[in-house]
Amino acid sequence: MNQQLYINNVVFRILFPAVAGIILYLAMLMVFGSLDQLTESFFSQEALFIVILTYINHEWAVFRMRKGEGQEVFTSGNTIRLFLHFTTLLSATIVITSGTVLIYFIFIIGYLHFLTELITLNILMILFQMLIHLYYIGIIQIGHLHEISMEQEESLNMQLELELESFKNEMNPGLLMGCLETLISLIQINIQDAEKYIENLSNHYRYLLENRQREFVDMDLELKSVEELVYLLGRVGDTDLSLEYGENLDFKGVFIIPGTLSYIVFYIVNSMIISSLSPANIKISLDEDKNILVGCTNRPRLDPVDVQSGKIDRLNRSYAHYTGLGIKVREDHEMIEWKVPHIPEIREE
Repeated sequence: MNQQLYINNVVFRILFPAVAGIILYLAMLMVFGSLDQLTESFFSQEALFIVILTYINHEWAVFRMRKGEGQEVFTSGNTIRLFLHFTTLLSATIVITSGTVLIYFIFIIGYLHFLTELITLNILMILFQMLIHLYYIGIIQIGHLHEISMEQEESLNMQLELELESFKNEMNPGLLMGCLETLISLIQINIQDAEKYIENLSNHYRYLLENRQREFVDMDLELKSVEELVYLLGRVGDTDLSLEYGENLDFKGVFIIPGTLSYIVFYIVNSMIISSLSPANIKISLDEDKNILVGCTNRPRLDPVDVQSGKIDRLNRSYAHYTGLGIKVREDHEMIEWKVPHIPEIREE
């Protein structure tokens, strides 16, 4: 990309030396105090000579930059290599400029007293080469920093995708064991309840398995899975758990990472005091920005069950990557509420 912006741009290589040559010619007139002759000599032989000299030095600079190690020299940070590069460049510039000036003054116009012009032109061409390289180095450094930034972003994206994939692949063995223990009891008490329990359990895990490869799902699908999960958890032990929705909810266009709400509900059940004497009502709603709110009464256990808190960290990083915001938790003495950020658009798979 950097070389395309400069070295391989034919139009730039034609126009830039011509414009630079004219500017250098004006600088020569200023040095020798003859700007008053500008209208007479603007299209003179001297002006054409300086433009041609500028072309020659510019092409020499392009040749140096297009060498295989040219860009590597500027990005390696090796001071010795940079010194050798510029020493070679400027030495050759002096040789090229001096040789061209000698040919022009001795063989073309037959003028032998041109030491001042020789020194002035060498100084101007050295400055010209330095400006070219400063411009080129600037482009290379910008491109290099852009490539590093892109690599870092790609690495971060890969890491987040792996973390998200890990989150979605975890089958929550604690939930599965608890449900199987409840199922064993239900089979002995009521076969019909056991069959309904098995249906909800299979539907919940089918949802998790089917959506492992998807980045986002419709909110309606996630809510159906949450309803099944609340039913499953509500039959475990003495748990009294219910689910409520806010008024006038419209989940159209609302998407979520699969398993997000299921994890929050599972976290609530394992970290809050929930029983027949202290029932829990989980309320799901949307705020005006379509952020998903999940709240319940704040009655934390004295010894909460470990529910793999690292999963919420992975979810936070994933939501922060997609939306710029993580999952926020707000709590007081009465309520605790999770705020899941609205995902503005869907990435096509």
